[in-house]
This record gives sequence, C-alpha cells and structure tokens, in this order.
Amino acid sequence: SFTNNTANGTNVTYGGAIYATGKVNVTDTNFTNNNATGNNISYGGAIYSGDNVISNNVGFNNNTAGTSGGAIYSIGTVTTTNGKFTGNNATATSGGAIFANKNVTVTGTEFTDNFANEAGGAIYSTANVSSTDAKFTNNSANVQGGAIFANDNVTVKNTNFTLNNVNISTENSAGGAIYSATGIVNVTNESNFTNNTAQFGGAI
Repeated sequence: SFTNNTANGTNVTYGGAIYATGKVNVTDTNFTNNNATGNNISYGGAIYSGDNVISNNVGFNNNTAGTSGGAIYSIGTVTTTNGKFTGNNATATSGGAIFANKNVTVTGTEFTDNFANEAGGAIYSTANVSSTDAKFTNNSANVQGGAIFANDNVTVKNTNFTLNNVNISTENSAGGAIYSATGIVNVTNESNFTNNTAQFGGAI
C-alpha cells in the first residue's frame, strides 16, 4: 500500500506516490492520503503516468493534486476495474479522481465523494469515457460534469449516478452527473440517474 506520500516541488510536481514516464499497472493495493502539491502545477495525487494506467482491484482514498487528477493523472488512457475512488480532490482544476488525456474505461468501480474545482468531479477525459457496472455517488465539480466530463463521447451501461452535482451556477454550469463537450452521451442497460443537480442538465 501507499500511504501519506508527498511530492512537493517548487515549479511542476508529478505523482504524490508514483511518478512514471511509461505505463503504470497496479493491482490489489491501496493509495491513501497521498499528495502532489507544488507552488505552481501539481498533477496526480497518487499516480502520474506519461503513458497508460491500468488499475485492478485498487482503492484510492483521500488523495489530492494541487492542479489536476486527484488520484490519477495520465498522459495516455486509464482503465480501472473493480476499484474504489473515495474522497479524492483536484483542488485547482479538473479530474477529482482521474484526469486522462485519452480514453477512460471503467468497469465495476465505485466513485464516491470526489471533487474537482472546475470539471469532472470524478473523471475528466479529453477524449471518451466508458462506464460499465459502476456507481457514482456524491461527486461534485464547480463548473461542469459533477461526476464525468468528457470532451468527446460518454457511454454508460448499468451504471448508477446518485447525488452528483455542479456546485456553482453560471452560464457554463451544466451536467450534474455527465457533461460531454462535443460528443454523444449513450445511456443503456438500466442505468439510473437519481437526485443529481446542476443549473443546466441536472443529470446530463
């Protein structure tokens, strides 16, 4: 397990617990109270990867990034299976739990009480997000996508969204659960949206 680790730089800070220029593959472990905090830019409270991240049966609890990716920041894709992301924070911008510059794929994973100051309380992707058999509960962002923000498409299957919200009401505040900037949102297989809130699009 990885607990109470901190990356603290004077300019750019990456990876409170793990910094890698290549791929990161983590299985059967936990990341708790890790922090990437710097005076300027800080990415990846628990993990920073210059490539793809694969996570299987991993818990991410109360990790914080000063800028983006409270738990995970990836230049590539992020794939998480049977995980739990709880209480992670991106204190300045986006991706309370996960920030990815490519696709995010979620299976059998729970996201609870994650926060982003701008977009994607749980997940922020500059590409596509796919979620299957997952739960998003009480995640929040201040601008867009209380649970999920994707620049492109979002596909959810058998996924439940409950009590996610966008906190601040402005002309750009939208998508209490899901916000897609330019793509299509596909909802299938008995996905449920309950008590999500935003100024525009309480759920989507």
